[in-house]
Amino acid sequence: MKLTVIIPVSGDISDDIAGDRAALTPLLAPDTKLEFVGLDRGFPTIESEAQALVNGAEVLREAAAAFERGSDGVFVNCFDDPAVFACRELLPIPVLGGYAPAMHTAALLADRYAVLSTDRAGILNEERKARAYGFAPAAIRCVDMGVENLETHTDVLLDHMEAACRELWEQERITAVIPGCTGMYAAAPELRVRLKARGIPVQVVEPLTAGVTELERLVRLGLHGPVPGVPVTVADLPERKGS
Repeated sequence: MKLTVIIPVSGDISDDIAGDRAALTPLLAPDTKLEFVGLDRGFPTIESEAQALVNGAEVLREAAAAFERGSDGVFVNCFDDPAVFACRELLPIPVLGGYAPAMHTAALLADRYAVLSTDRAGILNEERKARAYGFAPAAIRCVDMGVENLETHTDVLLDHMEAACRELWEQERITAVIPGCTGMYAAAPELRVRLKARGIPVQVVEPLTAGVTELERLVRLGLHGPVPGVPVTVADLPERKGS
């Protein structure tokens, strides 16, 4: 099985690839092969609908290319799911983003679950997505950090996440949290250790690992989204100006 992970931002993604591969490989079957691709153009982060729209067009192109290379499934490595539904319309393989698999998993584990977004603007985005998808998180909090700071200020991120989990457990009876950005993946293992050590019974459902392991399961079951009449290739997509 071959799975393609699209990191839907422009710029140097070498550190992201190394970290993602290290987090995912122990969780996947030995015959599951991962490939990682980024974007040639677009924004370096996705923190708004406008950025998701612009980068989403490039995600669609990369997903079509992955299918042509023989990929069995595509994971768009972002909690905002840029172009995920568009990819499903065009490709006869399963395509997942970070949002739905993590939310479904949390809903299976807990009666009351919450999302930990990045900054305060992210709270509004999470409320919008919850309405669109039909999920009902009991709470949405933020860690007051932008995406660009998540991996460079891990200790600060962990402190904010731990404090939020404690408050959510004590005040809201939350027993599962979903980090609202796949860029928080590196903090999740240590957050679980901290919560267990402090007797805080909150499970951490990390979107990258939840999403790619769910994608692997869908491929093994032979399942995917809407079946297009004719799979779309990169050549079928409109040419980019100047390309």
